[in-house]
Amino acid sequence: MFTLPRGSVAMVLALGMAVSAIPASAGGPHGFRILNSGSHTITEVYISDVTDNDWGPDQLGDDTIDPGETYHWRVDGNCMKDIEIVYANKVKDDNEAFDTCAYDFRSSY
Repeated sequence: MFTLPRGSVAMVLALGMAVSAIPASAGGPHGFRILNSGSHTITEVYISDVTDNDWGPDQLGDDTIDPGETYHWRVDGNCMKDIEIVYANKVKDDNEAFDTCAYDFRSSY
């Protein structure tokens, strides 16, 4: 029978509690998806940290996200992102402080 050295159980439990105490918004490299559940094609996507004052470049480039499609992103840093979606008819959908670590973004326009 295998037994742990004295104090090992307490150390493992303390480590587990410390890891679980890290908030989801701590960030680091992570992925999230944009799901187009609506009826309009998405032609532009802008993703920026909530601390940034501008959107930066269009993240889709020449790609589009048609109705029913999903697009995968890999982002670094803070989980909290501002996301702007632009549709083919130029309607914009701005979403501030979206938690990309906890959720996928679902567009329904």
